[in-house]
Amino acid sequence: MKTMTRAGLAALLLGGILGAWAQGGRAQQEPRPADPNQKGVGEKVGEALDRAGRTIKKGARDLGEDVQRGFQHTRASVHSMGVASRVYGRLHWDKALQDARIELDADKEGVVTLRGTVPDAAAREKAVTLARDTVGVARVMDLTTIGPPTTETKTTETVEKSDGRTTVKKKVTVEKDRRP
Repeated sequence: MKTMTRAGLAALLLGGILGAWAQGGRAQQEPRPADPNQKGVGEKVGEALDRAGRTIKKGARDLGEDVQRGFQHTRASVHSMGVASRVYGRLHWDKALQDARIELDADKEGVVTLRGTVPDAAAREKAVTLARDTVGVARVMDLTTIGPPTTETKTTETVEKSDGRTTVKKKVTVEKDRRP
């Protein structure tokens, strides 16, 4: 807000100075003052323009610093979220994987291991791609298998922590689809 006020004030000042200076060309027609220490209109306008320019530069610099601080805060928030939680969220909410039964493990080095059953090769590739493209993942180990479609009846989520490893599991009670 402070930056916007400074920039607005600088623009208003600049507009007023240019308007007064351009008004009928009078600034150019005024005689030079008798006292050499006294500044003419052109010098005053030039100084005012210099001040306005410095104010605008400072406002832009302050705005840039505010944006940079905001980006760093957002980045820190994303990094403070665990790798396993980020991967789990991406896999859980992807519609192509809603029939998949995937468990994942993530260690502190960013290695994610995917285990479980997926309905087809496209779902398997989607799970691996989502995990690999998640912030903080260094490598993905795919141990999933392609299996028959399943029907989900109950979902329970658990988070276990042991020895520096975070494990997020999506446990699903399933009934196998008995279509021929």
